Amino acid sequence: MVDYASMYKVNCGLFLAATTWEGRKNGCVINTVLQVTYEPLKCIAVIEKKNLTHDMVMQSKTMGISVFSEEVSLSQIGRFGFASGREQDKFDGVEYTEDQRGNPLLTQGVSAVLTLEVEQTVDVGTHTIFVCAVTEARTVSDVPAITYQQYRDKKLNNQKAQQEQEDGGVYLCTICKYEYSEAKEGVPFDELPDDWVCPICGQPKSVFKKIR
Repeated sequence: MVDYASMYKVNCGLFLAATTWEGRKNGCVINTVLQVTYEPLKCIAVIEKKNLTHDMVMQSKTMGISVFSEEVSLSQIGRFGFASGREQDKFDGVEYTEDQRGNPLLTQGVSAVLTLEVEQTVDVGTHTIFVCAVTEARTVSDVPAITYQQYRDKKLNNQKAQQEQEDGGVYLCTICKYEYSEAKEGVPFDELPDDWVCPICGQPKSVFKKIR
């Protein structure tokens, strides 16, 4: 038996792999970029075959890697991770620079950028491992690189916040433990009259605390 959820415990990062081919720029989010040698400096990058970026890198033999930092926004990840480059220009309206090969490198929400030159490819089924020489590398920010687990936590917290906003908050009476639900009552707690009291124990609004 394979518990796929256990793979979330295997630490990895979050990166943008981007390239240029025949005048077109595109990129996708990947979670595997690893240094494999020091002299000469080489890395591997793993890209899923269904991504347009995969096909473009196979042709261009080069890619720019933007290492996402802990300050990256979910919208930035979403633009490159959940949209298709076949349907839209992912770099439209995005601030970026280019390396010597014309690969796009992000300037916001990243801690470092690399330029990789593909030397070898390994077919591993749904993905391709690109074995690459590192020809350029520079630090963009001192903010630490984000891990995949931190991204998952950030996404989960954002979903919870959105759900709470949609459902309304819940406030607990610290005296009798009565719960006031904004969604159920239809009135935000902060908009209740100043003389409103708990319907169970008759205590004022001041004894309530928000629990979710």
